Formats: sequence, structure tokens, C-alpha cells
Amino acid sequence: MSTSDRGTAIVTGAAQGIGREIALRLARDGFAVAVNDVPAKADKLARVVEEIRATGRPASAYAADVSADAEVKAMVEQVVQEYGGLDVMVANAGICKAILFSQVTVEEWDTIMAVNARGAFLCYKYAGLQMVQQGRGGRIIGACSVAGKRAGSSLMGPYSASKFAIRGLTQAAALEFGAHGITVNTYAPGAVDTEMMAAVNASSAQVMGTSYSERVKNSGALAQYGVPKDIADLVSFLASKESGFITGQSVRTVYSAGTLALIALSDFHQRRRLLRLNNSNFYGYEIAIYIHKYLRVHLYNICVTSSDQISTTEWCHMLSTKARASTTAPHRPPARTGKSAADAMSLKPWAMRPLIISSPSARPSIGMSCFLAMADACSMILTHSGSVAIGSAGERPSSMRMSATGFADD
Repeated sequence: MSTSDRGTAIVTGAAQGIGREIALRLARDGFAVAVNDVPAKADKLARVVEEIRATGRPASAYAADVSADAEVKAMVEQVVQEYGGLDVMVANAGICKAILFSQVTVEEWDTIMAVNARGAFLCYKYAGLQMVQQGRGGRIIGACSVAGKRAGSSLMGPYSASKFAIRGLTQAAALEFGAHGITVNTYAPGAVDTEMMAAVNASSAQVMGTSYSERVKNSGALAQYGVPKDIADLVSFLASKESGFITGQSVRTVYSAGTLALIALSDFHQRRRLLRLNNSNFYGYEIAIYIHKYLRVHLYNICVTSSDQISTTEWCHMLSTKARASTTAPHRPPARTGKSAADAMSLKPWAMRPLIISSPSARPSIGMSCFLAMADACSMILTHSGSVAIGSAGERPSSMRMSATGFADD
């Protein structure tokens, strides 16, 4: 990202872990950064301010409880008074306690929901109102979790509920603020190496015999732990102008290998100024090359599907100079012989989960049979209409559509 003066960002929960890394990254990206945390972490917050100032960017600390309406409102007003405006709000603050669902008290429920869900709501609200008043757009970014996509443990009931709530808040805010050039998204990490996660793992090990992080790690496509920098890198993109065509989304990080491809596709659409790609195989080729260039690494085998055998061959010839390519596209629909679509198409197992780019000219019966047959093997399917389907072993791919007005499934 550019290191020019890009405005002002607020990062809550920034005294340590993911929040600290996000604050430092945004400072390197050229933002003046206002960091926030609870008063008890004032010393840690002061050290983060020193680290940011060492990069040459302005920084200041604001001690406030994000669950308190008056404190969040005052924090936004003070930041605007000091820096002249607000361009990015990162509502990162959150808490977690690993406890069996049946043992959760009302007090524990209320505390977690207040900090995580109400805190996000207040940050979204006051940042959004300020950005609307300024009239120059903005970026609002929240902290979701894979636990906000699917409750993966009975120990994470209140936490998971609070993160599901953040997804709903994100979509609602995106719908209201979108007309003002303000995007609202969240990052949804898997297992990330932080102090909070260490505490959760200790509790999980006592009750379940294994750490929560280990279970989440083993269920993900990358099968590895994340570090705060992984999240900060994504936030850097979501805070940038290049992310302007993404809103209302809760983007998985670490947990799904397909995240950056989704971002690349959206950025491609933005650059082309297209809401949908028309019936052109050339556009599909451009998307494939764009994704490969954006990722800069060979993360995927690339599979191109089309009803036109000649164009499929041409695609793969072009792709072979950029990335490994495989074709599994028959010229006609699989014969109804009682065999599965996968058998009819002679699919071969891949060492890596593939990225599939489907031509809109392919007949619906081909596209659907391909998608369903490949569910066990694929981490992402892209179609020219802007839809994304993500599947994991044993699951039918779930459709995702990028849109400024609606969200089939984020």
C-alpha cells in the first residue's frame, strides 16, 4: 500500500496482539493512528504509540470502554478534533472466555456480548455518522471469527454468538452507509497466536483434553496457525481504496486458503468497472492471470471449465505460462450412465486444492454437476457472474456473491 498521507484510523483493542499489529501496519501504510484500549492497559497502549511514532506517523492513545456509548462517542469526537477527520475505523476490541455452554452465567453472557457485539455496534455507528458528515467515504472494519461462521466448540457459545451478531451488524451497516462511499467489512480469523488465544487454549485443554487452536487449525485448508501480521495484512487491504468494491463481507483469514482469491476477484471487477463479466472466455483468462499475479505464489492448481473445448484448450495454453493448469471440461454433459459426475469426467485427485474458473457459456447442467462433484476437492469456485462457492470435504459448496446491495452468504 501507499505510504503517503492517507488520513486517520482508529484501532480499538490495540494494546496487544492483533490490534497492535493492525495499528502498526496502518501507520506504515501512511495513516495517522489513534489507538484504543481499556484504562488497565494504558502502559501497553503508550508503548504502541511510541512504536507508531517511530515510523514517522502521528499517533495518540485513547483509553475507553467500547461497550460504553458515551465513551465511544467521545473518543470519535476527540480523534476528529485532533486529526481533522476519520477515514478508517477498526473495531478490533473483543474478549473471549472458554466455558461449557451449560455453565455460562447470565453475567458472563452479558459481558461478552457487551464488549464484542455492542462494542462493534457503537464503533460502527459513531464512525459511520462521522464519515457520512465528512462526505468523503471511509472504511469500517470489524473483528469477526471463524466462530462467527460456524460454532466449532461447545466452549465458545457466547463468543460465537457475539461474532455471529457482528456479521449481521456488518451487513446492515454496509447497506445503510454504502450510498455514502463507506464500506463495512470484517475479518474472520481462525487460530491466531495471541495472548487471548493462549488463555482460551488453556481452558479448552482442561475441559476437552485438546486446545481450541489445534482443533481449528486442523479443520482449515492451510492447517497452520496464524500470526497477527496475517490479519493486519488483510486489514491493510480492506482499509485501502482498492477494496472499494467489497462491502458487507466477513472475510476468513488463515482458515480458508481462498480468501485472497476472493479479494483479487473483487479488485479485478472494480478495476474493470464491471458488475458482471459478460459471456467472454477472455475475461475468465484475465481473472485467472490477475489472481495469480495478485497472490504472487503458486497456491492453486487452476482448472478452467467451458462448454467450448477449443476455448478451454486455448485458456490452458495461456495459463500454462503463468501457473499450473488442469482441464476437466467435457464438450458435452456427462452421459447418464448411473455414474457420478466425477466418474464421468474422470476427475483425478490433486495434491493441492484447486481454483476453478467456470465459463458462463457452460450449460447449467455441466456447471452444477461440476460444482457438486468437486465439493470434496475444491477450496474455491469462481464464476463469471461474480459468485464464489467455497466447499470443504464432505460439504456442498456454499454460494457467496459480492454485491453492494445484498449478500447471499458472506
